[in-house]
Amino acid sequence: MLYLRELAAKKFNVSTLSINLDPSAIEKIKARGLNAILCRAEDLNMEGYHVDLFASFEMVEHFHDPAIFLHGPTQKTSCNRMVITVPYLKKSRTGLHHIRNRSDDITHAENEHIFELSPVDWTLLMMHAGWKVIYGEIYYQYPRRLPVVSQLLSWYWRKTDYEGFWGGILERDTTFSDRYTDWE
Repeated sequence: MLYLRELAAKKFNVSTLSINLDPSAIEKIKARGLNAILCRAEDLNMEGYHVDLFASFEMVEHFHDPAIFLHGPTQKTSCNRMVITVPYLKKSRTGLHHIRNRSDDITHAENEHIFELSPVDWTLLMMHAGWKVIYGEIYYQYPRRLPVVSQLLSWYWRKTDYEGFWGGILERDTTFSDRYTDWE
């Protein structure tokens, strides 16, 4: 957020608000001169906040209902842009790795992905929620054009984490979300 604010400083006065479940993260954010509140992002009451840009970095895959979360800003703010990143997967799946791995450990939202969607499926979900992807790109965590090495690294990253991340710049477009009648 500091980088984005500095990048736009000559043209825009950008205000930011970070949301986090970790009290120490909130303290660190505030220490850098940014606004932050301790709460679940899904529970954020956006009324009274002026928002220039929503940014979500590896967050929505942790939500039980990312469509409701993404729909909220289109109804409760005048913000017209969002930047979002999520783990990149070629094929969508339900995460819930604590169940897949039969873990006995207590798990928390920040440690568990519910939905791990492909860029195509994230794009559909965003359109449903009131956002149009105006730019999207995949960042791979390995070089892609090295014979044999790239294939091995691709396999390794898929097995141990994710091949990379998909990021998008979104623009408010409620064409489809306005047609859906059963929002909460």
